[in-house]
Amino acid sequence: MSPDALFAELEARFDALKVTLNLLDAEAEANIVRWRYSVESAFELQADFYRRFNETPGTLLDDEPSEAYTFYAYGYDAQERIIYAALFQSEAEPRLCSFYSYGENVIEVAEFGIELYVGRYHLGKFGRLRLGMDERPQDYAACVAGNGRANFLFEGYHYDERGRLARIALINQARPRPLSAEAQSRWDHAMDQQRQLAKMLGTEEQWSAQFEPMVSQAMFQPTNYRTETIYQYDGDRLKSIITEDPDRSNPRVIYEPPREGETDEQVSKAARASLRVEVLHQIMQIDVETRQETRWCNLEVYFDAVAGDSMLLTLVPEVVQQEWARVTLERSYRSFIWETDADKRFIQVSFSPPREYEHFVQRARLDDKWDEIRMMVYAAAHDLNLENWDGLLNVTDDFIVFGNDYLTEDPHDEIRASVPEDKLRMLRAKGLIE
Repeated sequence: MSPDALFAELEARFDALKVTLNLLDAEAEANIVRWRYSVESAFELQADFYRRFNETPGTLLDDEPSEAYTFYAYGYDAQERIIYAALFQSEAEPRLCSFYSYGENVIEVAEFGIELYVGRYHLGKFGRLRLGMDERPQDYAACVAGNGRANFLFEGYHYDERGRLARIALINQARPRPLSAEAQSRWDHAMDQQRQLAKMLGTEEQWSAQFEPMVSQAMFQPTNYRTETIYQYDGDRLKSIITEDPDRSNPRVIYEPPREGETDEQVSKAARASLRVEVLHQIMQIDVETRQETRWCNLEVYFDAVAGDSMLLTLVPEVVQQEWARVTLERSYRSFIWETDADKRFIQVSFSPPREYEHFVQRARLDDKWDEIRMMVYAAAHDLNLENWDGLLNVTDDFIVFGNDYLTEDPHDEIRASVPEDKLRMLRAKGLIE
């Protein structure tokens, strides 16, 4: 079956299941014979899910972990199969509820999510895992849909002569879907509010010409891609799992087993050093004239400690900071809002982190150590602030490098964690930080 035919079948199945919540719920309630619980997810249909997505599988418990902020509840039938899963998150009703059905060499799941502040459930995902005669996963396909778009996922699983996973071929396609009347009304109302706000601020013309198309494109633009996940073995041992584009470009290690004798301190030092070197390497890829003809006042290292895989460098020209200082009431880094998409004087470079840094991040994320990841980036930025930039960048005397995690609310905190004390004194004297 072609991907288009498969995705059409998935979407039809999705639409057929949208109105079956009460029926599925009644069937599950009639067939559940016992419950088990877990603080983390303990059951997923996608093959080798936990290693591929760097998550720790949950430990199943017989008693409900009532003290946990979030937990999963699993309902089993008489054949010891999970037929229902619910994710609870502080509310009395589950945030997500999934219904599993079992056929001949196939498992299907329908996942419903609650609409916050309204209390209604909507079907968000339909997934299907096909098994071979040996019960090994053969492929997984899913339709994830909401108002305005549908994402289709297909994973084909391939094995080596020893029956081990060798390759996973992934296809992702996105297609527009019609908005419901209610969703269309909400969307129109939100856009109208933004227009009114732009009118009050005197930027209505700019909104209509630039930002309104950008918002619409962000909502409806389809995202289609293919990737391959490659399993590399060293004898009987899994050496690494790598994901890459079909043309073998942009390879990225998504899993490595613990290295024998490796300590946390060694991993941390290697990650810090590799990130510093990679940032310098990325800057050196910018043409020399651009680096030297413009005076730069700061370099921002944007990252996502919780889930993001790529990193973004933003070089800010001194002239932009000077222009902002003339019109702002608070001449500090907290008030500098860079319109990087609209201003071509900025330089932005997106890059995949070095392998040593990714290895550190994978270990930290397994234990939800987000702050350790943030401190790692700040430490690498601290090292970069000690660099001699002569010949590499034309910088101001108060030029700084700092990490920026999108979850951090105050850039002053990040600057204080990233910048040496002597440079901080200079910034405080100029009123750029507190």
